[in-house]
Amino acid sequence: NSRYIDARNKFYQTLSPLQFDSKQQLFNVNYEDWSQSIVDGRILLIPKDTFPLGGKFASLPLNKRLEKGKRYRIYLRFKVKTNSKLVNFHLKQSNTSFFRIIQSYTVRPIDNQEWVNLSFEYVPQLDVFDEFMIGAAQTNGNGRFILFDSIYITEVDE
Repeated sequence: NSRYIDARNKFYQTLSPLQFDSKQQLFNVNYEDWSQSIVDGRILLIPKDTFPLGGKFASLPLNKRLEKGKRYRIYLRFKVKTNSKLVNFHLKQSNTSFFRIIQSYTVRPIDNQEWVNLSFEYVPQLDVFDEFMIGAAQTNGNGRFILFDSIYITEVDE
């Protein structure tokens, strides 16, 4: 990744596709489907229905569209409580319903109390993905939630 110097002679890293900061950015949600709040500087998402149907998404715009064939590393730190056995993470094309699952995580009973640190690589096969997304259908049951501490997508230098 390239660096540049601003007028005050401080170094800054150029923007990666996504550097999530809850003080600057919230998920795009339909508030009829989701409750969203900031808790201790982290984003808490709760589907309003106990057992939500598919098609109810929460998405974060990326700083730039991911490039086809380029390798990316995705880092997630979160807590989750759900009756689902899996939580899928997606990349989405904005203003459409087109998305791809990029990672499935097998939920453990302790994941609502301990932070999950997940890191994986992904290579897009299309030049259309410009949002990170989570679906409501897999965050279900009594006491359901997903709490994001960090979401970071960076290009892998090869």
